[in-house]
Amino acid sequence: MDMSEETAKWIEKKHLAWQSGREKKGTVTEFAIWLGVSRGTYNNWVLKKQTPQGDSVKLLADKLGPEIYSLVGMTPPDPRLEAIVKWWDKLSEEARNAISADAERYAAEKPDGELAASKRKRKV
Repeated sequence: MDMSEETAKWIEKKHLAWQSGREKKGTVTEFAIWLGVSRGTYNNWVLKKQTPQGDSVKLLADKLGPEIYSLVGMTPPDPRLEAIVKWWDKLSEEARNAISADAERYAAEKPDGELAASKRKRKV
């Protein structure tokens, strides 16, 4: 089974689960709207004409589950990085510079990603 076929089956299965959780059977169009995509995009996915990519994968992950990332061959986003991105605009320029400098310093210190806790003590 190729990636698009597996993805199409997964999306269809999620559509059926969505329908069963409703009092009234929902249409394909309603499901597509709920997902945040057009009916044409949804149809392209289930008819294996397209595989979800980019922002569409995040939409599907948020609504249907993170397993979509492995189905389309993508690495799920790191929640720690997403938290930084979420709050970035609310940070002062000084705080942004400190975070950037810390990231560069940590990356240079240990290539395996392990951080030295004693060097991490720093107030912004």
